[in-house]
Amino acid sequence: MELSERHKALLRHMLGIKAGGGTPYRNCFVAGEGHTDMPVLNELLASGYVFVRDNPGGSGYLYRATDKGRDAVHGSQRQAGPEGAKGNKR
Repeated sequence: MELSERHKALLRHMLGIKAGGGTPYRNCFVAGEGHTDMPVLNELLASGYVFVRDNPGGSGYLYRATDKGRDAVHGSQRQAGPEGAKGNKR
């Protein structure tokens, strides 16, 4: 699946990446039936960019980005730093 800008924006929000980049500081998105982002979340789920479980904190579902999802919106930034330039492993 080709990620649209909406898919990428939702993944960045899930990871806490601010507009213009930055370091992810979370990995969660809670949504329930009827939430406007459910169709996009389900597309990401079907393509392996996120996984889902029941929300332990209450109603709805807890979505988290997989490595594939994180790399789709943060991978190039992660490798662009000095660690990536020196060839260090992640």
